Amino acid sequence: MKNVASKISSAMPFEETWRLAAEYVRRLDKSVLPSQEKFSERVYKPVRDSFPEGLERRRQATLF
Repeated sequence: MKNVASKISSAMPFEETWRLAAEYVRRLDKSVLPSQEKFSERVYKPVRDSFPEGLERRRQATLF
């Protein structure tokens, strides 16, 4: 965990990253979380290459 936090912190504060990720996951249909395949396809892949910008865009889109 410490190694992951260190890598994340080089891009943005870990606490901010955690907050964004938690907000994102909280809005998901709970049936997606237990399934590794669904999680990968519907949660991870859509934002993996654009994190944290991708999360922020998705958050903004759900506000309006």
